[in-house]
Amino acid sequence: MRILIIDDGNKGNFIQSIGLAKNFFNTEINIISLKFRGFKYSLYGKRGRYPLIPKFFNILCFLNLYKIGFLLLIKNMDNQQKEMLKKEYDFVINTGSYLSSIGLLISKVKKSKYIQIMLPSFIPLKKIDFLIIPYHDFLRIKKKKLKNLIITNGSLNPFTKKELEEEGKILEANIKGKNKKIIGILIGGDDQNYKIDIEWGKIFIEELKKFKNRYDIILSTSKRTNWNVVNFLKEELNKFENLKYFEIPQEAKISYYKGIIGLSDIIFVTEDSINMIFESLTGGKPVIVIGVKRKKRKLVFDYTIEKLIKEDFIIYIPYEKIFTLEKEILNVKKGQEINEAKQCVQKILEKLS
Repeated sequence: MRILIIDDGNKGNFIQSIGLAKNFFNTEINIISLKFRGFKYSLYGKRGRYPLIPKFFNILCFLNLYKIGFLLLIKNMDNQQKEMLKKEYDFVINTGSYLSSIGLLISKVKKSKYIQIMLPSFIPLKKIDFLIIPYHDFLRIKKKKLKNLIITNGSLNPFTKKELEEEGKILEANIKGKNKKIIGILIGGDDQNYKIDIEWGKIFIEELKKFKNRYDIILSTSKRTNWNVVNFLKEELNKFENLKYFEIPQEAKISYYKGIIGLSDIIFVTEDSINMIFESLTGGKPVIVIGVKRKKRKLVFDYTIEKLIKEDFIIYIPYEKIFTLEKEILNVKKGQEINEAKQCVQKILEKLS
């Protein structure tokens, strides 16, 4: 089986594409990374600017002019990319709306099955062979009876439970063994919806002090974590005798992020990152999602959080109730594993059989 991934340069999108592709058996994976120049535009409520050219390909797809779009695309590719497009593919995968038209037109010309992860831009959904969208996006669309639709709880990732456990053993050796149960902590950062500041950090640190005699702590911040918060946490946590590992991605020569998930007995993860929440759930460990400050009272991701709570995958503690963390940890049940990428592949193969 041969799969082509369209990479738009967004790491989060690429992780979902590769996560899905890796769960097909005996697969050769090829990747085409595309960048366009020219006039740019901004998306409402999001950071960054995007070239306008892919919108032209959207129009060609809408008009079923796939061959014309393919020929124009080829002219803007380097020799290595052109060689990749000479191959035949079973599936073409794209994540995100930005290059959804590119994935569609390549799949139509190559006669491949097209898998679109997340909602596309300006493309009739019925033209897509398999549309994989998270639950909160499913609530937004009106056509809820599409035969090509696969609904996930959240984002896909390339991790497996076995891989996380193996990385956990490596981290365990690095911290010279495991004497107590371990709390793994994954801290995100600021974006258009959430804010993690020193005030939040002070409240969280006070809660962590309550666990010093019962648990060891291993922790990672993210590249989005504000540097003032990183420095505050570093200063405060260095006073903790039960701190066994602290990773700052910008400074770490080797990342043990997967090892943190694999080695932990319980995972605390901040609510700002759906990706980190589902990566944590892949390990099958109990997960407590910690609320942070919000820029909006109600967010679309809340529907996903509510569904995970209802199905007993997580415990959620809003920002205003972080002081209940010690009490809530007593209610933690045995963790449940979620591997949504694997489940999506199974559904795709079932639909094709």
